[in-house]
Amino acid sequence: MKFYSNGPFPYDNVKQADRLISTFYFLAQNEQYHYADGGTLDNLRASYDYQEQYLDLLEYMSKNLSPTSARYFIDRFYYMYEEAIYVRYKLYEETQDAEYLEDAFRVAGRGKAIHVREAAQNAATEQIFPARLLQRRYDLRKRYVSLENRLYEQQEAGNASSALADSSLQAKNEYLRFLDSLEQAFPTMQQMWDIPEPPEPKLVQKQLREDNRAMVQYFIGYQYVFLFLLDGEDIVLYNTKIPEGLSGQVSKMRDALYEWALHPSDDLVEQYTSSAHWLYKKLLQPVDSLLPQRLLIVPDNCVAYIPFDVLLREKPVPETPFQDYPYLIQDHQISYAYSPYDFTKKPQGKRHKRAAVLGFAPSFRDSPAIPETVANRRGEFGPLLANQDEVRQISDFFLVRKFEGEAATREAFLENASYYKALHLATHAKANDKKGDYSYLCFTEVSDDTTTSNRLYASELYLMNLSADMVVLSACETGLGELSKGEGVISLSQAFSKAGARSLITTLWRVSDQASATLMNSFYKHLHSGKTKDAALRNAKLDYLHEATGRGAHPFFWAGYVAQGDMAPLQLSSGYFIWWICLFLLVLFVILGGLIRSKRHKAHAKN
Repeated sequence: MKFYSNGPFPYDNVKQADRLISTFYFLAQNEQYHYADGGTLDNLRASYDYQEQYLDLLEYMSKNLSPTSARYFIDRFYYMYEEAIYVRYKLYEETQDAEYLEDAFRVAGRGKAIHVREAAQNAATEQIFPARLLQRRYDLRKRYVSLENRLYEQQEAGNASSALADSSLQAKNEYLRFLDSLEQAFPTMQQMWDIPEPPEPKLVQKQLREDNRAMVQYFIGYQYVFLFLLDGEDIVLYNTKIPEGLSGQVSKMRDALYEWALHPSDDLVEQYTSSAHWLYKKLLQPVDSLLPQRLLIVPDNCVAYIPFDVLLREKPVPETPFQDYPYLIQDHQISYAYSPYDFTKKPQGKRHKRAAVLGFAPSFRDSPAIPETVANRRGEFGPLLANQDEVRQISDFFLVRKFEGEAATREAFLENASYYKALHLATHAKANDKKGDYSYLCFTEVSDDTTTSNRLYASELYLMNLSADMVVLSACETGLGELSKGEGVISLSQAFSKAGARSLITTLWRVSDQASATLMNSFYKHLHSGKTKDAALRNAKLDYLHEATGRGAHPFFWAGYVAQGDMAPLQLSSGYFIWWICLFLLVLFVILGGLIRSKRHKAHAKN
């Protein structure tokens, strides 16, 4: 029984619904206490029923909130999803009924539905509103987002204009008033779309069988870590208290990898190997014996910052060469997804785009001399010495339209990005772990233009309509950003995904310019041979690892790239194919020219 219908909001105000959610939660908790105090299975089942009520009510309320408000709403009540998973886990332990495992998997998915909710809302409004209203909504949002980004840049530089702040606020209020007017004009708008149900476990398992891989999904609450392992046949749920120091170990491993690139030392190698082995033991070892070669990781919380390729099954002795470390990549082909929603295949739809790569390689000026520290390295944007070579090399395998140097501007990208099946950006980027929407990509600055920024923010990418089968963000920290419990990492890569990209190759730290060019060349070579994207990236990393010598084999140089989304092979026009056509036409021209000359010669001979 549900205490509401799919009609107008049934409560006088949000506080009334808030109290009802809390009431159901405490009733569920009370039944758990009775069970723990020697009660029966009926107490757990009663707790389950109360939880179903508050979960349904949470989703109904979030449906009536703006995306930003819904994000904070889910963050606030995330602990309730955690309790619901725990009760289903206990019910499975008591009954061995696999339906409780499947339901726990659904609950974990329901807690990750924010970006899916936005997609459903956008799709529904496109069906409801006339084109002129959609255009007006787009124009108003674009204006206020642009002003907010300009204000952010001024605040960052310490010279914020009060006039710009007022204009930004006015533009945002105008946009919000327009949304209110739409709700008044279309009072049933909120009832014309629903949050999609989490993918059914059996549907997920069917696709896992087709892909010959397994899914490892994490749910990290306030007390517990839940690890779901799904393969083509079974579901395993592993539950443990959150390991003490989990986020600290993630930071230690990442810092050791990044700091080593600046100041190589045995102490940093020790720090990396200790943390990488510790994380393996806590996050994967409990299910290691069940893992196939091909894995899909659905991370949560700080685990989203881990490149699983570099976790270590054993801690190597100090003298071990980097090539010989027992990395997970030696045995596994790993890709990632934001949630189970992203894994289930979506209909391709009409994606009539140019079967080519759109490549961008901007140029940057020299930065002033500053001390070589991690903080300065992350904040400084100096020249990229190999990014143009990186983009040019793609043409060895696929057709590429290149924008290099002065031509690689923000406006050029905005004008062309929607027309290509693959995008490759070899540039600088900056993650924002406080406000993920202010993470940005850099393009070439336009000379003598003080009104146009060379930055493209995540908030601006949301406004784009991409149909790219693959986006390669060969830039710094494009997979990092603000952590949100209901949405994952709010980052540039997620922004591209929301804009329509089906798959992404993104980065977890500031990657080496020269190493990136080498790695990407190998990646496109394997894509051209027909490999899936995750296989192509793994092969490229192993190629790099096996060919590097000494310090060059350190994980900093090759492990920063990760693959997300649809891992199907990339179908593009081959650069080789075009060369063969040109060669064929040239040969044909030569033969025809020879025949014509021969006929003329014979004609002259007769005369």
